[in-house]
Amino acid sequence: MKRCLVFLQAPEQAAAALGMAARLVSTLGVQGVDVVALRPEPKAGTLPITSETTFLYEEQQRSRVAALHAQFCLWLQTEYQEDQAQLEATAVTWEETEGAAQDILPDRARRADLIIAAMNPVCAHETDMQALNAVVFHAACPVLLVPSGWDGPCGQSVLVAWAESAAAHRVLDAASPFLEKAHRLSGLVAVGENLPSSLAHTSITHLPLPLSEQNAADVVTVEAQKRKADLVILAMDLSFTNQSVKTNPIAGLMAHGTTPILLYSPPANHTHTA
Repeated sequence: MKRCLVFLQAPEQAAAALGMAARLVSTLGVQGVDVVALRPEPKAGTLPITSETTFLYEEQQRSRVAALHAQFCLWLQTEYQEDQAQLEATAVTWEETEGAAQDILPDRARRADLIIAAMNPVCAHETDMQALNAVVFHAACPVLLVPSGWDGPCGQSVLVAWAESAAAHRVLDAASPFLEKAHRLSGLVAVGENLPSSLAHTSITHLPLPLSEQNAADVVTVEAQKRKADLVILAMDLSFTNQSVKTNPIAGLMAHGTTPILLYSPPANHTHTA
């Protein structure tokens, strides 16, 4: 894993995403970190778009991005000011641009091995949810979702939730640096399936993983708590429901709020085959 794209949305969640990026630099040897903050364009809603409402919206967005940039600068000072060797070995960039996440992120993600985002889909605003859906379903890149208050380890105790699909194998490819360094690995397997040969050394938990039902998140969450996992790898095809985070297991897992989640979902126009 050479390069990560950090997508910043809410200032109060920026520290979690940036902290994760710094951890991956030190533990996995990530060489590049691209930080992106978007200014969404105003859309028609309950209030008509007028010059006044557009001005207020743009002022709010400028204020939000300024707060994100302040967080970014603080992160640089905190993480790298005393480690010149690490700073010189890591390429860190900042970009702020205007546009919809669905339009901007796929292009930026082509240069990344992983996207890092910190969001809470349970209490997120509509624009935040649209951005999160774009990150997960349209960027065509593995995504590491970080609970907004997360500041702990990641990848020491790993739980893999497995169901055979092309997307599942893509997740395992992205997760290989974590799996190689994990102190403890365990797996949940969909009913009637086995873990792939690459995970034959893991401790397999024979519990049903009902991918077509809403309690999939409950099964994974309970097992993650039981095994004190600090990383959940969702090696499954998340497109079995419509492309909304709130109708996938992601929302339930993020509601748990203490475990980073690694996942991948091909864009809607891709064919899902194993």
